[in-house]
Amino acid sequence: MIAGIIDIRSRRLPDYVTLPLTALGLILTLALEPGAILPHTLAALLGFLAFYLIATLYRRLRGHDGLGLGDAKLLAAAGAWLGPLNLAPVVFVGAVLALVAALILRLLGRNVSLQMTLPFGPFLSAGFFGFWCLKISGWSPF
Repeated sequence: MIAGIIDIRSRRLPDYVTLPLTALGLILTLALEPGAILPHTLAALLGFLAFYLIATLYRRLRGHDGLGLGDAKLLAAAGAWLGPLNLAPVVFVGAVLALVAALILRLLGRNVSLQMTLPFGPFLSAGFFGFWCLKISGWSPF
């Protein structure tokens, strides 16, 4: 959740938050579920690559950034902690929460347009945290 707060304040997800988070996820996976280290490592790579490709494509099509590499590194951390089956649900929940936030801003009279920027880190962090809570409670469907 700290990553989300930093992103709100600075519009950045710094490496000193995201990279240790990824490493810690892999270390804990190795310690607690040694047989899951390969899927979790692949999930971290897949998470990063997916957002990296989206960010690159967006930049080429629109001429400016729309998704930062900090978001890609945060999704890599989610993959390291949660494994590959949770990546899509984490992104989905983050996207829905971001859309709800934009709708609330609109209802409050704020100008919501295609030029508006909204940091994605807080919403991605919320999805990550929610699915992590489900996982440690044993309620995760994955």
